[in-house]
Amino acid sequence: MRVYVYACVCMYVCMYVCVCACAHLIVQNFIKTCHAQGLRHVLIITGKGQHSGNRGPVLKTAVVQWLKKNGHPYLREFRDAPPRFGGSGAVWVELK
Repeated sequence: MRVYVYACVCMYVCMYVCVCACAHLIVQNFIKTCHAQGLRHVLIITGKGQHSGNRGPVLKTAVVQWLKKNGHPYLREFRDAPPRFGGSGAVWVELK
């Protein structure tokens, strides 16, 4: 897992090597930390799940499920990232 910070307004975490079992904990810690630091936009890079076979993007699904279920205290909204930031292989999050 890699965490990058740019100009204290945007942060992202790269989860390519993460296994689904730890995804919820990583996302939870990442979102809470970014929110506490007053960041407004964060990027969670999950990859497109091209090696997940017929299961679809397993890691991205786990991340989106956590955001839907637990993100309300921290999030304004989230969506697929713009193409220049990873498109469907990343989640763009706007924090409160």
